[in-house]
Amino acid sequence: MLLDYDEITKALVAVDAPLGAAELHAQLCGQLVMDPETDLYGWVAPYLEALEQAGGDEAIDIAPMERLLREVGDITHQQIVSNEYELRLLLPDDEVDLSQRVEALGLWCQGFLSGLGLAGLQVDDLNEEVAEILSDLSDISKAICEGENEEADEFAYAELVEYVRMAVYALRDR
Repeated sequence: MLLDYDEITKALVAVDAPLGAAELHAQLCGQLVMDPETDLYGWVAPYLEALEQAGGDEAIDIAPMERLLREVGDITHQQIVSNEYELRLLLPDDEVDLSQRVEALGLWCQGFLSGLGLAGLQVDDLNEEVAEILSDLSDISKAICEGENEEADEFAYAELVEYVRMAVYALRDR
């Protein structure tokens, strides 16, 4: 089962959510990498509370958002714990302008690093391989699209997405 970036983005924008689809998905991935037994419904509660508070005096129906976030949690959990390496990063489709996809990948990496931190990753206790992966993810989070050679840029982007995807599993298996 796949998550739809556009559908999730529209739902998050509709409620003026503090995180975008890529960052939200990545944050959950980071938490699941640290603890595959993360309470999939517990992670939704603080997010929904923030949405309610952001609404101020205006009542927001968060039930549809709760269902969507639970679906994101269930699917992401299945992908993270699977030994089939089937994780799909929640990013824009290939038809979207490359600069927007690179930006979303950067936000995904930021969210993932944030999720690792929220789940208690202790930087002091990292082995060299894990430290290098985290450094790479930090660098990728700052990537920009120069737009000099479209074919080469597309290839580089695809390589980065695959690297990030496999980095998730490397950190899971640390």
